[in-house]
Amino acid sequence: MRYRFCFLLLILLSPLWGTLSANIAMPGIYSAGGSGEFRLLFPTDSLHFETISMQREQVVAQLYPGFAVIKGTYWMANQAEDTITLNLGYPINDIYEANTGSRRFEISFDDLYAMEVYANGQPMMLSQQPINLSLRTHEMDNWYVWDQEFLPDTLTKIELYFMVNTNNASVLEGYTKDYHNAFLYILESGRSWKDNIGQGEIVVQLMPPLKMDDIWGAMPNADFISNPQEQILIHRFSNWEPKRGENVGIVYGERIEDFDFSQQIERSEEYFAAIKRLANKDFRSLQTQSTNFESIYKVYSFNTTGFMMGVLSFGIPLMVIFMIILVLRALYRRISRKA
Repeated sequence: MRYRFCFLLLILLSPLWGTLSANIAMPGIYSAGGSGEFRLLFPTDSLHFETISMQREQVVAQLYPGFAVIKGTYWMANQAEDTITLNLGYPINDIYEANTGSRRFEISFDDLYAMEVYANGQPMMLSQQPINLSLRTHEMDNWYVWDQEFLPDTLTKIELYFMVNTNNASVLEGYTKDYHNAFLYILESGRSWKDNIGQGEIVVQLMPPLKMDDIWGAMPNADFISNPQEQILIHRFSNWEPKRGENVGIVYGERIEDFDFSQQIERSEEYFAAIKRLANKDFRSLQTQSTNFESIYKVYSFNTTGFMMGVLSFGIPLMVIFMIILVLRALYRRISRKA
């Protein structure tokens, strides 16, 4: 008799458990400030996908309370005998899935702002286009697009400047959510170029009043070196083939209520001048030390709302079912005695 009741309990709980699990979003970081793939874009250019290589990559980011300023510099080499003109693209916003061990996380980006692109010092004309990329999980994305000429046997230096709002980010795990600033940069974009990335350097500087203690988590969490005097973090690599999920991210500070990002965008040229000065710095001359951080996906807070939702969604129905089972069992015993 006992086994029958246990079996009945499992049958009654299974739909409830499925409903509860379906309401839990994939863990990850949502509405972060950052950027997706810098890549060759159009299938019509596919004949030249194996002719342009990324010899060197430097990404410098300055993190402020509520936003970040980014300068990306890429030294590209045309290994063909002729001049090649390609369409290059940079996503305005995007969603990615990242794998860490056996776990899957989702990352979503807010828009890029005040975007500027230069090729060998000359400004490029940008357009915003929805691009159909059949290899992506969702086909239509909004991209910044420009035509880029690559001369044979010549390094082409491409520089990008933009700003992102980091203040709307949230780190989610089940029903629990932390509200911090988050900056993320997708390194795996290098997979669209020929060969491995020759050399790479990712530099992140925390701007006053932020300090190293304001970092909640970083990715890759064990591969940074730091200079605490200038609040600088550095991640370097060489002859590297980017893989899915191998990216850079910082979760820092706290969400600012009533943050007006538009006021910061109006000062974009001032911020671009500051990050250009930082990018010209000789970072290898800095005295650095190894630095480890917690996982970028770690949630610290105890979410009372999530806990109550779990109690309401699971605890109360379970109690009701348990009471029904007790009543049915009592009725069964009474009928058995009469029989």
